[in-house]
Amino acid sequence: MSLRIANLVGVMAVALSGLAAAAQTTTEARPFYELGLQGMGPASGMPDSLVIFLHGYGSTGSDFTMMSAELSQDLPDTIFLFPNAPNMLRPGSYSWYDLGESGAAPSKTAAAEFIEAQIDTVMASYDILPSRIVLAGFSQGGGTAATLASCGDYDVPLVIAMAGVVDYVCAPDEAGLPELVFVTNSNDPRVTLERTNGYIETAKSQGYAPELRIFDGASHWPVPSALEDVRQLIVDQLTGARNE
Repeated sequence: MSLRIANLVGVMAVALSGLAAAAQTTTEARPFYELGLQGMGPASGMPDSLVIFLHGYGSTGSDFTMMSAELSQDLPDTIFLFPNAPNMLRPGSYSWYDLGESGAAPSKTAAAEFIEAQIDTVMASYDILPSRIVLAGFSQGGGTAATLASCGDYDVPLVIAMAGVVDYVCAPDEAGLPELVFVTNSNDPRVTLERTNGYIETAKSQGYAPELRIFDGASHWPVPSALEDVRQLIVDQLTGARNE
């Protein structure tokens, strides 16, 4: 077993159990497991930032367990949330909103309230600032992340939509203006490059300057090079490297 894999296994075991040791300071942060949220507490025990991953349609938050564990090695002071969406299709399968026209609007509102409640809990427990939050999502979750960041109560600086179905963002005068990054495979069979370009044009019409990153691949789920790029984007954002 390589040293990196051994370290990764150790991080996952500690973080997922919610028993990460707090840093040796005069005031220890509240243990993450006490919040009752699906995710990983900071490896250091002293959080100063938050990353939220939103899964795709019909899946679960566990899709992002491994990425969170890998990121925690570079971001030991970061909390990672990867909740299951509130709309259960069947056991082990969830969605952020109803695909039918009649139920789409109310279920999108419910999803936004569900995510914001979790953000509120984390921010209240650890005094994390909106500027230290990153939202990322896959497919339906990518669109949900973009809508929440642009229309919600928090000025989140970075949103990453992986094969994201970003059919709506609020205009900048309605909320903050997050940086919006689209990550897609060149031959995604579901959210095609043509669809992605359409979403980008919609965002541009609202005043955004979205960035598109294309990776060679024919699957819907991001290829390994795309996932590595997403990881680096998050690390650079929270370590300040993107602002240098």
